[in-house]
Amino acid sequence: MLIVMQNTATKSEIEAVCQAIQSLGFEAHKMPGAQRTAVCVTGNDGSVSERHFAGLTGIRQIIRVSKPYKLTSNEIKTTPTVVEIGQVKFGDGQSGLIAGPACVESSKMTLTIADQLAQMGVRVFRASAFRSRTNPYNFQGLGQQALSILADAKQQYGMAIVTEVTDDRQLPQLLAVADALIVDSHNMQHFALLKQLGKLDKPIILKRGIAATVEDFLMAAEYIMAGGNQQVILCDAGTQHFGDHSAHALDITFMLALRKLTHLPIIFDPSFASGTAYMVPAMCRALMALGADGLMVECHHDPAHTQAGGTQAILPQNLQQVLSTFTRN
Repeated sequence: MLIVMQNTATKSEIEAVCQAIQSLGFEAHKMPGAQRTAVCVTGNDGSVSERHFAGLTGIRQIIRVSKPYKLTSNEIKTTPTVVEIGQVKFGDGQSGLIAGPACVESSKMTLTIADQLAQMGVRVFRASAFRSRTNPYNFQGLGQQALSILADAKQQYGMAIVTEVTDDRQLPQLLAVADALIVDSHNMQHFALLKQLGKLDKPIILKRGIAATVEDFLMAAEYIMAGGNQQVILCDAGTQHFGDHSAHALDITFMLALRKLTHLPIIFDPSFASGTAYMVPAMCRALMALGADGLMVECHHDPAHTQAGGTQAILPQNLQQVLSTFTRN
């Protein structure tokens, strides 16, 4: 249920609606808009009778929400959400670029690529201190040491830092450095982690699981938003397929379906999807032409000698082709 308030509704009238919802044992989520505030009801198994709000003033309309996901739905919020990472905006016609290596492997490597990207105008730098890997013997990041290196990169080059979170116990360390956190596709349905991320005031980039449906994806985002964190960016990095020409299949119709259903910004990770560097620049151009709200691209100055993502990381000079495809905000 969505309770739309009149544009003249006072704070006390809005609060009275929230208290009425909470008295029923449900949760109230205030959703301020340009013209008026709406209050979304969650936690109810079935429909909620309108009679519970009959005596309250300031209510303009009560709308039934048909989708199982509420806060992520266009039925709840009709205007596109814009999420900022540092000074870069994602959503509502504003497209941002996130670039950097898969992992922090050393101080020299990280600062070298950060320097090159900063000179090219990249303002959001990605590199993981902790990393999800399907193979337990693969390199999984330097942990706290990596965060110290990312802090140095942030201070020297003024870029916002985006890094992966794999466990809620990492959050105190990560929050001291990161401007946004990535939930990898392997953890899209790590619900205990998503609940903790919902308590943060920090942008979350949620990657689609490699077998996730549209509803699976939006329900995972719902976990974060239900906790109170509205700063969610959806990232499609492809799904499993039967071919051997790329790591994953990137279905462009998936974004079109998402766009119809949600107000959240939608970005893509063509590096993870392709698994092959030569495909990435062309994929970026196609995705931007399709109307993506941003890109997250793996970039490394020496991909032949990296411990993670070498085959899919493009060189900085190739990233220049990507930069020319859209106007950065």
